[in-house]
Amino acid sequence: MKTHLLLFIAFCLTYTTQVSAQCTVNAGLDVTICSNQMINSLGGSASKGASVTSIAWTTSGTGTFSNPTSLTAYYTPSAADKAAGSVTLTLTGTGCGTVTDAVVITIIPGPTAVVGPDQTLCKYGLTTINASTAITIATGVTWTTNGNGTFSDTHSLTPVYT
Repeated sequence: MKTHLLLFIAFCLTYTTQVSAQCTVNAGLDVTICSNQMINSLGGSASKGASVTSIAWTTSGTGTFSNPTSLTAYYTPSAADKAAGSVTLTLTGTGCGTVTDAVVITIIPGPTAVVGPDQTLCKYGLTTINASTAITIATGVTWTTNGNGTFSDTHSLTPVYT
């Protein structure tokens, strides 16, 4: 009878792996603005743990950035952005690969106020101004004058001016 001997040779291989911290960028929270506003500071952030070496803002629209390589850039929506009603701003970071995050800016019409035609006021007279039907998309009003008179209530929609 024949006997077969099997020889198993085990190889031990050692692998060394390096795990790097993932770099991240954060474009901030979605926001709603009026069409007559710009975004004062985008407030993006980037992790430094994985060495984000550069950042850049881009837009799905045609507005402009004050400095597209600054985390706190300003964004001014274009007429096309306003007409579209929203724009997506994307923050891209590089240095440990490429990472992105986006913020959606919803753009609503700005407030308007129409107070009617000019009025002539006699000395020691008074007049009531009614703007209650002429204010749109506003949460309040503040009356001012370049004259010497005063308003009964500078935050009323129907103040008396004397």
